[in-house]
Amino acid sequence: MLNADRDEVFISELAMKVPENIMATRLFDTTQLKVDYDKLSPVAQTLVAPPFLMGTLTEDKDQQAEVLVIGLGGSQINNFIHHKYPKVHFLNLNMTVIELEQSMVDIAKEYFGLKVDDTQHVFVMDGIKYLEDAAKQGRKFDAIYIDVCPTRFPEGIMIMCPIPPLLEDEVIRHIRQCLKDTGIILNYLNILPSFL
Repeated sequence: MLNADRDEVFISELAMKVPENIMATRLFDTTQLKVDYDKLSPVAQTLVAPPFLMGTLTEDKDQQAEVLVIGLGGSQINNFIHHKYPKVHFLNLNMTVIELEQSMVDIAKEYFGLKVDDTQHVFVMDGIKYLEDAAKQGRKFDAIYIDVCPTRFPEGIMIMCPIPPLLEDEVIRHIRQCLKDTGIILNYLNILPSFL
């Protein structure tokens, strides 16, 4: 998914499975490619790995894994977790994904292989409002992934992600209130090198 304002910025990416008979095909229709859920971009790897490395999320079948993803994009992070750790590993995986824009959900379903089922729920709403409500309700998560970037990056914007409202004190308090005692927050930070 490319950015309309700046060629050097892309919004989301994922790997596709290459058909075995690709050389025999004269006309190649890329819409027929399947998503390779087992592969992650290097950036997504750095976000997905820490809860598993630290033991917050495990392959323990008795663990009730509560995962919150704020920001869907192309759904790479949640698709990987949902595919790699289905009910076979986590008997009680409950992944909640929050996305502000319905169009992103539609794109993720049509082109990025997003599947919604009883272990992965997608809600179209403001992530900051969701965090506020979840904190008031006492909802707790083992892992909170924050991958919220604007869909447009005009020239002059150097700090891409997260969006500034997610760094406000009240929002950070809500995030902390939503974490289990052993929970972990993973925040995608994207700063253009020229800004550093």
